[in-house]
Amino acid sequence: MSEAELQLSYEPEDERHGQVIVSVRSGEFAGKGDAWFTRAQLQDTFLVALREFPLSTSKPPILEGGYWTDDSKSLVQCHLRIAVRP
Repeated sequence: MSEAELQLSYEPEDERHGQVIVSVRSGEFAGKGDAWFTRAQLQDTFLVALREFPLSTSKPPILEGGYWTDDSKSLVQCHLRIAVRP
């Protein structure tokens, strides 16, 4: 079995916004992505869902960012998507 590595970092822009940067490596595959989020999106939505036990199989914690439609209901371009499944 090959070794896998996942790195997540957060670079704040100000007290309300910042950039999440992710890099992943598994065997010969490697990738990197980033997107901008509000701290509220990270703390009040994604981190709250990550702390649930057990994790939901029907609605797992998901963090996704990129370019959204004007009504912020769907992504036009997804730059980063992290889904944590049990």
